This record gives sequence, structure tokens and C-alpha cells, in this order.
Amino acid sequence: MSIGVNLKNYAYLLIGLVVGLVVAGVPAYFFYSQYQSYTKITNLSNTIVEASAMTVNTPAGGEVQVVVFHANYPGYLLITGTSTTTTGYIEIQDYMTNPSGGYFNPKEPFGTSSTLIIPILPGTIGVYFGNNNLFNGATATITVTYYY
Repeated sequence: MSIGVNLKNYAYLLIGLVVGLVVAGVPAYFFYSQYQSYTKITNLSNTIVEASAMTVNTPAGGEVQVVVFHANYPGYLLITGTSTTTTGYIEIQDYMTNPSGGYFNPKEPFGTSSTLIIPILPGTIGVYFGNNNLFNGATATITVTYYY
């Protein structure tokens, strides 16, 4: 008869251990995943491709929007691509820095094959491709990656 009592006690002990692990493990996992997420942000190792090989056509002397998105954290943009003109440029519009809609940075040259790294602050970000050639239009293929 004492054998059944001992097995019963072990069963309760086992159930108590399982419940304890679940109750303690779920919050621990949640906090650990939050920690990993914030660590990635502080290391600027999160990325979002905002525009992937986007092709835009610009008239002579014109400018066209590539992408507009909302950045939740400060970080930087990696902008790569090609253009049919050597006189192309990229401009970034940051509504948080300049709520009136003015441009955040000067025109960055973006010629036949270019790579740009541009720091940004949180807010609504617009990326534009422009063409300084006053006689011919231009076509550009642009990839914009947001690192935060």
C-alpha cells in the first residue's frame, strides 16, 4: 500500500515540475526574445528592403519618387543601383527632420553604377531619383535597404 502512495507523490511532483517549467519558461522566453530584438536594433543588424530593383524613368531635368516608407528607428539607408545617366542623383526627404517637406540631405550623385549610405532618423522617409541631364531622360534601377 505504501508503494501506491509513493507513486502518487512522484506523479504530483512530476506534474508540479512540468507546470513550474511552463509557468517560468514562457515569460523567460518572451523576455529573451525581446532582449534579442533590442540587441539587433542597437547593432543596426535589422534590415528591411524597401525597394528591390525598382526601375524608374525620369524626364530630362526631372525627379521621380522611388519609395516612401516609415522608419521606426534611427539607422541608415543602403542605396544601390544603376542608371543610364552619369548625372543622376538621389535625394532623401525626411519629414521628421523637416516637417515642411524639405530635403534632408544634398543631392547625392548616383551615376551609372552607384552605392550610397545615408543616415536617417525615425519618421516618414522619401527616396527620390533625379536627372540633371537637361536634354535626355534617364532610367534607373534602384534597391533601397533600411538598416536599423
